[in-house]
Amino acid sequence: MIKKLDFDIWKASERNELPSETCNFCGKKFNEWDFQENVRFDHNFGYGSPYDFYHIDLNLCCTCTAKVLDWLVPQCKHDPLTEDSENIAFTSVTLVAN
Repeated sequence: MIKKLDFDIWKASERNELPSETCNFCGKKFNEWDFQENVRFDHNFGYGSPYDFYHIDLNLCCTCTAKVLDWLVPQCKHDPLTEDSENIAFTSVTLVAN
């Protein structure tokens, strides 16, 4: 199943109309794959953190996402990675002529 957002990105990429977002880590302008993955961390920090009342809007390209996850995942006591069965499950379709 193609989600509406994925379809919109695909159509925009065909027309070369992708927004000019960039990766916060490496500064690379996003390509269609980076937009499709849409790796983004958007958070407002509240009182009691070292970043009181700051806002972070972190956008990562696919390459930098892999670098961050290669560092981050081993640091976690509980593995944060799970399989998303909705995105990897394919339904078998059989066409029957009438």
